[in-house]
Amino acid sequence: MQMEGICPTPVTFLCALNACGCTRDKRKGAYIYAAIVGQSMLEKDLALSNALVDMLVKCGDIERAQEVFNLLPGRDVVTWTALIGGYAQHKRSEESLYLFEQMRMQGIAPNIVTYTCSLKACSSIGDFDKACEIHCEAARNGILAQDATIGNALVDMYMKSGMLTKAQEVFDELSQLQNVVSWNSLIAGYVLHEYNVEALNLYTQMHHDGIPPNAVTVVLILSACGNLYAADAGKVIHDEILSKDFLRVEPMIGSALVNMYVKCGMYMKAKAVFNELSFCDSVAWNSLITGYAQLGDVKSVFHTINHMITEGNSPDAITLINVLNACSHAGMITEGGMYFIAISTECSVIPSIDHYICILDLISRAGQLEKSIGIMRHMPFHPNNVMTAIVLGGCRKWGNVELATEVFEEALQVDEVETAACLCMYNIITEVDSL
Repeated sequence: MQMEGICPTPVTFLCALNACGCTRDKRKGAYIYAAIVGQSMLEKDLALSNALVDMLVKCGDIERAQEVFNLLPGRDVVTWTALIGGYAQHKRSEESLYLFEQMRMQGIAPNIVTYTCSLKACSSIGDFDKACEIHCEAARNGILAQDATIGNALVDMYMKSGMLTKAQEVFDELSQLQNVVSWNSLIAGYVLHEYNVEALNLYTQMHHDGIPPNAVTVVLILSACGNLYAADAGKVIHDEILSKDFLRVEPMIGSALVNMYVKCGMYMKAKAVFNELSFCDSVAWNSLITGYAQLGDVKSVFHTINHMITEGNSPDAITLINVLNACSHAGMITEGGMYFIAISTECSVIPSIDHYICILDLISRAGQLEKSIGIMRHMPFHPNNVMTAIVLGGCRKWGNVELATEVFEEALQVDEVETAACLCMYNIITEVDSL
């Protein structure tokens, strides 16, 4: 267009900025921004200003978006909401809520999107007093009765905060506005807080009310079935999935099915479902590996991990925990150490406290107590009570009072020691004295 000598209009720039935001193309966005400034269009067109802030937010350049926002001669609710949403999206919730307050102080009324973004920010930092304030304001303004979006955000926020009764009340008040997102938010909350029976009952009620479930609903309900070891209920959901051809269009449902059958102890069924999947993500692979680890089938654990890598899927933090646990219970210290090093280095998995707990358990069970203590002293974490108890358990198993005393005294110097570690140390001393 430019090569043809045709001058872009504000509409052209709007479309271009939207395209840059959707593709996260920060470089081209900067080029278009420069062209807009060069033609002095920001001062004349508020829609263009809003699109520019939105593009910068979508490209992850929140600081630049704030700079542009500060320079704008005029702002409306769309401008403010773009930046408020950007801060919330980038986990900078305090700044998001600060902007929300500044916006209200300037007399600009929030819209549905503004309220939704602010509730997300409240949920992220656990500011439930502020969330309740926003809830009341939205209700007073009549916005809650207009659209389900804010109500859904409230249900999600109250559920995450553990305020299940309040979430249910908001859900009920939505009445005719309820949609599949509303139901999913409520079901997700019940599953999160281990009210799995209630989640299954909601799923039944959802069908009764004529709300068709989507992929998210099915994944949540399969999780509830697995948590309850409710294989029969899971099979009913499985049949429903097949009848609606969900597996073909929603790969994450297949992974959830594999995980559900593993949790229910139906390992052969899990493997059969896995083999039928056209696409296997890390959840499916890890679920299968978990099943083999629970069976104590270490060879299949190793084979599946190697197959996973061959198929182009990189092992992750969950894979590492599974293989370390399997090696620990099988006493395969060499293999466990090899996988720990390989996955953490070649697959760029940064070992967490849980991984170090697994490796300490593996080494302590095998009697390599000095090596365990060396890892505790040099790992990038402060040893916790679980680690202390694991190493003391190894000392007790192998009758090494000297190292046990050393570990226990070091733990006492740094922090309070829990009852389990004290009891383990007492048992070690008692057993030695009885010899």
